[in-house]
Amino acid sequence: MFAEKRAQQSSAVRKLLEMSDSKKQRKLIKDLLVNIKKVLMECETLLARESIDLDSMRVLAVGERKASPQGEAELREAVSMVVENAAFVCQFVLYFPEMVGRMFRKDDDLMRTFKWAYEMSLKLSLHDPGTEELMDLAGQELQLIPRRDDYTNPYSQASRREEMERAAVEESNKHEERRKAEEKESKRRKDKKPREPVLSRPSLDEL
Repeated sequence: MFAEKRAQQSSAVRKLLEMSDSKKQRKLIKDLLVNIKKVLMECETLLARESIDLDSMRVLAVGERKASPQGEAELREAVSMVVENAAFVCQFVLYFPEMVGRMFRKDDDLMRTFKWAYEMSLKLSLHDPGTEELMDLAGQELQLIPRRDDYTNPYSQASRREEMERAAVEESNKHEERRKAEEKESKRRKDKKPREPVLSRPSLDEL
């Protein structure tokens, strides 16, 4: 269930990254985060009112999608929304760190609500290893958890640009190595090629 949702979210982020209109891109991201904040705040209110413990939340989140009492279905949806949207926001934090970072710094409700959803998601431990790593990086990026000494954001535009430049240099080096190897092989073949016999003209003394 969560894997399918994560695939959809990743597809949405890729589409945003491919957008050439930066103004439209910023507006879409802002609108998305505003809507997610609203959803998470509603989920927080509902789950706090019901006083559900973590084990019960975990059972609700991984339970089969089948007919259930109205109250249980609503709680299940709330837990799922928290887990799914916490991971979704983490992608925005990492792929658009400057823009999203400014939004978090200016909006205390966004920061507080996301921190609540982030910490709850970590406690529930329902994500796959790849998503857990993503959330760990996002937590460091927003400094919700201490940054390690070797921390870098591999998803930022600067990191992606550096990676592209590094790949271009590596490809150029490989191309140069192939060219030199081909030249060396060509020279070796020429050196091994048997020379045609040269007919010498008789000297005057031999006539």
